[in-house]
Amino acid sequence: MSNYLFAYGSNKSIHQIHELITQEHPNNSEITVLDTKNNTSVLTVSRAKSIFEIDEAIHFFKGWFQDHESRGIVLGGNGFEDWVKDGVNRELVTKTDYEGVYVSAIFSDEKLSVRNDTFSYLPVIHFSSKKLFVCSDSMYIISEVRKALGMPCKLNKKVMHSRAWTHGLACAVMSNQTQIEGVELLSPGKHIEIDIQKKMFSSAYLLETKNIVKSANLKQAFAIQFENYQLAIRDAATRMAQSTLSLLEIDDVMIKFGLSGGLDS
Repeated sequence: MSNYLFAYGSNKSIHQIHELITQEHPNNSEITVLDTKNNTSVLTVSRAKSIFEIDEAIHFFKGWFQDHESRGIVLGGNGFEDWVKDGVNRELVTKTDYEGVYVSAIFSDEKLSVRNDTFSYLPVIHFSSKKLFVCSDSMYIISEVRKALGMPCKLNKKVMHSRAWTHGLACAVMSNQTQIEGVELLSPGKHIEIDIQKKMFSSAYLLETKNIVKSANLKQAFAIQFENYQLAIRDAATRMAQSTLSLLEIDDVMIKFGLSGGLDS
């Protein structure tokens, strides 16, 4: 089951993807298409609202995260839109220190940026060409999109062999390559940045697809910020309490606590 599909590219490519989705899933309320000023479009598929425009920038968000600085929890696209409009912090796509499970994208100033949570709990499986960028958390959806666009879905034999082992290690991801050649998985601590360049002597735009995966400074993200262990424990307990209080402010949310019985509990 796919949680989301995000695509940016030429109007023709987006139209082809739109036709595929509408044929397979007649519920058009889950599909959103936004045209941009450079003859390109953005397409998203999500059960809940996940895309909106603010200050000529197109934002996409799926999931949730905690903002400890404002002592709040951002839930879904509507919560993220309110969070951005409040001006708390509009630079989510350039930060990696938010706790949660999410994927976000922003198209602004001829640049597309895509990021998920630091540990990549919500996967970003993606492929790109000069005319199109597509990402989803579903390999099946990615393969169907490639087929609809006339792109190959050739098996990556090295990846298939690495996943063919009979023990638990085969369940682990060995690299950012996937079972389909040309399709990659965004590794934890990384994000995607794509520049959109105008084609010479033409009104068409092309996507810069080389070296689009950027690495975050994980050493800085996980830097020790406390003088001693006692202060670190106190800060963690405070954040847990703040998160619980934030959830209690949401209507129809019930919180239950349980202990596993182990030494950690």
